[in-house]
This record gives sequence, C-alpha cells and structure tokens, in this order.
Amino acid sequence: MIQRKPRKTSPTVAVTFTVPAPADSKQQVSVVGDFNGWDAAVNPLKRKKHADVRSVTLTLPTDSVYRFRYVTDSGDWFDDETADRFEPNEYGGKDGVLDLTNSGS
Repeated sequence: MIQRKPRKTSPTVAVTFTVPAPADSKQQVSVVGDFNGWDAAVNPLKRKKHADVRSVTLTLPTDSVYRFRYVTDSGDWFDDETADRFEPNEYGGKDGVLDLTNSGS
C-alpha cells in the first residue's frame, strides 16, 4: 500500500510504502527504485509494533515520476498493486510507477 502526504513547507511529498509482515517472517524487505538507485540497502521496511506490517516513509520531490518494486533479502521481487500504473522493464517484467506530478503542496 502506498500513502502520500504533501508537505506544506516544501515542494515534497511524504510517501509511505507498506507491505504485510507475517509474524513468523524474518525476511527483510526493501523498496527500491529510481529514487534510491535500486539499492536494497538504502530503504529497508521496518516492522511496526503491534501490527503485521512493515513500512518506510520517504520524502520525494513533487512533479516527479518514479519506477519502483520491492525486494527481499533472498532476492525475491514483488509489486505493489496500489502503484499508479505498471510499465514493462528491461528484464521482461514490470515496474510499479509512482506518479507525483499532481501531488503539489
């Protein structure tokens, strides 16, 4: 799930990426994309106390479009069905698209 909250003091949007986190899972999940060089070490999702989810919030510029996906530490990739749309990638799969062009503060 993706939540957006425009910032009032700057031309940015707080974007929260959230995925389910089964209680028995020790698997690390990261959001990767154009905004972090597709580097899984940059934005790992953290488990939320008293909730079966993991999430991370990034502050991104408005009027931008980003490709992204999630990846586990074992190398499994998966999508967020709440992405604005999906576009084919160079690996024969698809990337989620986060479109912030109408997210001005």
